[in-house]
Amino acid sequence: MEEQNLNQKLKEVYPTAVVDKSLVLQQEVRGLPRFVSEWLISKFCKDGVTEENLQKMNEFIRKHYPERKEKDKVLASLMTFGKYHLIDEFKVETDIDLAIYKLNIPSLDIRNAHIDDYIVMEHDRLLVDGVWGVGVLRYGEDNEVIMADFKPLQLSTLNFDAFAEGRSQFTTDEWVDVLINSIGLNPDVYDSNTKLILLSRMIPLVEPNVNMIELGPKGTGKTYLFRNSSYYSRIVSGGQITPATLFYHLVTKTPGLLAVSDCIVLDEVSAIKLAHPEEMLGKLKDYMESGNYDRGHKKVQSQTSVILVGNLPVKDNKPLKTLYFEVLPKIMQDTAFLDRLNGFIPGWELIRIQKSSTHLTTNFGFAADYLCEILHELRKIDFQTYITQCIQFNDAVDIRDEKSVKKVASGMLKILFPDGKFTTDELKLCMDLAVDYRQRIIDQLNLMATGEFKKKQLGYEIIKC
Repeated sequence: MEEQNLNQKLKEVYPTAVVDKSLVLQQEVRGLPRFVSEWLISKFCKDGVTEENLQKMNEFIRKHYPERKEKDKVLASLMTFGKYHLIDEFKVETDIDLAIYKLNIPSLDIRNAHIDDYIVMEHDRLLVDGVWGVGVLRYGEDNEVIMADFKPLQLSTLNFDAFAEGRSQFTTDEWVDVLINSIGLNPDVYDSNTKLILLSRMIPLVEPNVNMIELGPKGTGKTYLFRNSSYYSRIVSGGQITPATLFYHLVTKTPGLLAVSDCIVLDEVSAIKLAHPEEMLGKLKDYMESGNYDRGHKKVQSQTSVILVGNLPVKDNKPLKTLYFEVLPKIMQDTAFLDRLNGFIPGWELIRIQKSSTHLTTNFGFAADYLCEILHELRKIDFQTYITQCIQFNDAVDIRDEKSVKKVASGMLKILFPDGKFTTDELKLCMDLAVDYRQRIIDQLNLMATGEFKKKQLGYEIIKC
């Protein structure tokens, strides 16, 4: 289907959920998440990116999204005039001892502002993680900062059934292109195989408790999706990771990233250092196997998925190294840890994203906040039951292999067929990808520890669908 026809169909089937991605690419707002940029641009540039519209938008941003160095100027304005509209990623904490809510305003370095209770009740995600929005701040009689009103700059309601029903209006090829356009990339520069590899990056966002790894050359956009399409994911880039950050903070009694996110991305994984490495790796292995961990007296059950992301030397679209996991920190080259990875995305098969005119989309796609909420909602749906009913594995597949393949295949089925309607060939498409991703891990483990991990070939047959 021609691009214009696909754009028109998308607007007809999902009239309130799509945006012109080219507008965002022409004028993405620096320092703001993609979904906030899309909100601002769709608000101010409905009739196109004109100089007048951009001037209005930039004036709005300048006025309501000040730089951090301007915080005292904002506070002075708040004290003088008693009111200020601020764009920020607000977060609320509960002080159970004082029976009050404390508002965190990052751009002003304020952690104990007051907030009206009704705002917390209407927007309870403020208590879970940061929410971007426009907050109306007032200066109180007791020299306190108070949030009196709040308008989120992200989706507040979602009709998932309408989304799932709309899927039937598109062929699988069209749907794949819609999703790639939605994450801001140009589907025309990818072939059918690399399109699926690209979309498989979504698996940790739609499938709970899945553990994956992607290694490949620089510049292929390994974290692009997570940065721009999901505010439920958290990216940790290199450096030291502490037990408090990942698991639980014993002093502040606050949960770590593994307890509050849909997905954790360990970016630049070769540069990551674990504080108390043996303890942390042990807990991480337990979590990757069971979805549970403990620290101190705190026991946590979570559905957060984990993906390791890193660079791998490549030549002619093939890894230069035979042992791919050699690029990982020594502590993570533990075979028991690696065996808990469910799938290995071959990032070396993807092209580098270089020219915006070539590699970024100019078409319509789902708005970033809408796509984010859809991916989040898909985590609640069980697609592994389909696989259990339809698939019989060969004798080489052990329990860990079976769980891995089911998780990865389930994720791809959700991404491509959110309405649960697919043919035998389409099920095979997702199963083949999942088997390939798990087989890559098995092959690497065999090269690393031949005595412990025998060479084997995973296989399956579809018994019914």
